[in-house]
Amino acid sequence: MSGIYTKKCVDDVWDSSEGALPYKLQRIAEEELGETSAKRKESLERLSELLEAETEVNSQRDPAFLLRFLRVRKYDVESALRTIRNYYRSRVISASSYQELLPSRVPPAARNLVMTLADTDRHGRLILLCRPGEQNASNIT
Repeated sequence: MSGIYTKKCVDDVWDSSEGALPYKLQRIAEEELGETSAKRKESLERLSELLEAETEVNSQRDPAFLLRFLRVRKYDVESALRTIRNYYRSRVISASSYQELLPSRVPPAARNLVMTLADTDRHGRLILLCRPGEQNASNIT
């Protein structure tokens, strides 16, 4: 019967606060990023305040969007703000690249260069497959 029933323990508590990851990822985020619910909340508030004061950037303020930048910068709020600025700057500079960014608009010759596999890895993450050997520069404009 082992494996059928799982024993609940104190560690099986879900952090249900806004922006919390699934339980399995919470431990990884805490170990690698130092993410806790208190730190997440404090960093989100601080980043939101900095964005309010920012005159050049009219950024999204929803927690899911801001958490992407906080996590990639390991909760360094100043660095996350710089990354947000760079993100919006690149969207302005390369506006044509972001307009109508749909899979159906990708040229047929480029479709086999980068793709996602149907299955995920053992942690549930998407697997991105890049095949640079398939590139033929004369076919891609």
